[in-house]
Amino acid sequence: MKMKQILLFFHIFFILVHSGKTEAQLRIEFSLALSLNYPLLDTSYTHRFRAPFQPGDYSSSAAQTLNLKAQKGTGLSATLNVFPWPNIGFQILVNSFKSSIEGDNPPYAVLLRYIARQPPDYVPHQYTYERSMDWPPTEGNFEQISLSLNGIASFALAKNIQMGFSAGLSYQNFKGKAESLGYSKFWLGGHSVLFGEEYRLRFDFGPQAKIGFDLGGELDVGLSKNFGLILDGRYFLFPKVSVDIKLDLVENTGYVRPIDLAEERIPTDLLSINASLLRINLGLKYKF
Repeated sequence: MKMKQILLFFHIFFILVHSGKTEAQLRIEFSLALSLNYPLLDTSYTHRFRAPFQPGDYSSSAAQTLNLKAQKGTGLSATLNVFPWPNIGFQILVNSFKSSIEGDNPPYAVLLRYIARQPPDYVPHQYTYERSMDWPPTEGNFEQISLSLNGIASFALAKNIQMGFSAGLSYQNFKGKAESLGYSKFWLGGHSVLFGEEYRLRFDFGPQAKIGFDLGGELDVGLSKNFGLILDGRYFLFPKVSVDIKLDLVENTGYVRPIDLAEERIPTDLLSINASLLRINLGLKYKF
């Protein structure tokens, strides 16, 4: 349904452009710019699971909160403006960027209660293992590409200076990855000695597509008959979305003993994402 809506938008766009009065009045502008993007992604993921233990009966719990905040990132933006009328027209805009994900995290805590028969009497007793570990900051990246279809109005501020305002619908697709989630497993060795390992898990989220809105203004300073310098500010608003995460890499903090993620059945939950952003452009415009 979303793709059909996008195709309908473009169909309407070309019909309206074709309905312009005369070919001589049709004005076309193309701009390419470097963009500085400020994504509004600022969320957290709470990771809870029952740390496995063998052999015998046990109870356990482990919990961690991973904070994810996208940082400003650079990208590219391309814009096509078509004016069938002197000051009113249509705009196709493509924006793409990549930024890093960071975040300070609280400790990772794990609790295990188990029954063991230890020497010298080998009588079953309940033992408790409890540990709280300082956890490193989140590391990752966030990528987004958006396609917008806007209406645009342009006005002359001075002889070589134009001001334009545009707004419309935007289709965006994002994806990302981050690390690390904590994971622990325990087992009894000889003489019922407890062994355990802690792992750090990396995960992917997305790709995810959504339709939203964009609103912005552009200042165009003419450099010649056909070229202009542009400065553009724009806000992209997309609804929040919850996405699945996929564990894709295992790192061990100590002695490496590979684990099978599918066999471990590590539980995952949905991650809430706000993919809205603010963007500033600086580039060149060519006027046909």
